[in-house]
Amino acid sequence: MLVPIYESEEAHVAKHQSRLVGVDSATDHSSQTQADGWKSKLQETLDVYSQSPLAKCSQGALRLADFFAHLQGMNGDHAKDQKKLAELLKEIKQALMQESLGENKLLEMSIPEVVALLTKANVQKIEKAGGPLKWSALSSAEKLVADAETMSAVVLKLGHEAYAHLSDEEKHKADSFIWVGCAMHKDLNCVKGGNEGMVAWWDEHKVLGPVLLANKDNAAVLEQAEDADDYTVSEQRAHDASSGGGVKLAALAGMVFNNKNDKIGQQDMHQHFFLSRGVKKSKFPDTSNTCYQSYCAAAAELLTNLKLYLEFMEWI
Repeated sequence: MLVPIYESEEAHVAKHQSRLVGVDSATDHSSQTQADGWKSKLQETLDVYSQSPLAKCSQGALRLADFFAHLQGMNGDHAKDQKKLAELLKEIKQALMQESLGENKLLEMSIPEVVALLTKANVQKIEKAGGPLKWSALSSAEKLVADAETMSAVVLKLGHEAYAHLSDEEKHKADSFIWVGCAMHKDLNCVKGGNEGMVAWWDEHKVLGPVLLANKDNAAVLEQAEDADDYTVSEQRAHDASSGGGVKLAALAGMVFNNKNDKIGQQDMHQHFFLSRGVKKSKFPDTSNTCYQSYCAAAAELLTNLKLYLEFMEWI
């Protein structure tokens, strides 16, 4: 959000900052529990502001409806509970929006119109209770609950009517709520799909492509092959099990320069070598584990420092 910079000597200087409402553990992972937790945490924050000197000075208070009126969406992963949570937050936003429209409509009505509206609602409330006698038999607490429900129903009805008279543009703005899923899988799919697309292009256009980077056993089998167009069954199997290109190279580089087993690989020697050449180098990207973007980072690292990596390979 855009917030003022208080330490700046210039007036009205602001910059975008991230603000946390609160980091708490939900009692369970149900979407409804998480939605209730959001409402509770937000209401707590709004109550603190409403009781602050700043709110008293400005003679203003913030309500939950004011927050949800500005809520434009939610970002989360693709788990079902998070998708359901987004739907619940959208429903809360729409309900509070229509409630606010109803309150504003009620304030705009004349006193005779309000009296007529509430009189009609009061009659319906007593009929719902079973008639005047049964209404009189209710306790004070039960009557208060019924009064609150009746008033809420009146406000929501006015809100529905006010919403129906909004223009399409106003409705679109009021209903705007965007759910954004986790992007890390999209990044992974782009890299994986791009690599498969390149390999398919080589085959389609009869391009030789990168050399195979076969392991020791498969390399021994392929070295005995006389003609690539006339592989034996074992030679074809060795060929199909082998791959080449940037992904394979990055994987092999990760196994050499930053192996997940600290007793294998050249990770320590890798850093010492670069330091000896005047380059302070952090660990090589972790391609040994499933880390998003690690292969892209490995490719960038190898391309950026290609001469040093070639020298290092010859050196070791």
